[in-house]
Amino acid sequence: MSFGRVEYHKPKRKKPSLHARFAGMGDLMSGAMRRHGIERQITAAMIVEKAKEYLPQVFEPAACLDLVVISYQNERLSIGCRHSEAMYLVTAKRDALKELLEQDFPATMIRDITPVYRPELFCDEHGIIFT
Repeated sequence: MSFGRVEYHKPKRKKPSLHARFAGMGDLMSGAMRRHGIERQITAAMIVEKAKEYLPQVFEPAACLDLVVISYQNERLSIGCRHSEAMYLVTAKRDALKELLEQDFPATMIRDITPVYRPELFCDEHGIIFT
């Protein structure tokens, strides 16, 4: 008495189309960024650069000389100020800057824009603070 042997055949897969086989460069980059966990750092750098571009639109040209965008961390954008008057200006106009940034980065939360007193950011190579 012989038992019938059941054979299993794998179903044949369809070959993907030529377009599906070659992923776009953007897909490869976004996948690599997610895989290595650097997507947040890249987004933070983009927010800082965009905030630097928007400073002249929000503040007067003379006030921009007293401001520098420092960082974006923990959903907070920090702006370095040369003196207390510049800090007051940032506090008064932070909502306008926040709206511009939220238009460019709708998926990113910007909780607060914080002025930071940092006169050392405005020093020359000899450590002399510009006035």
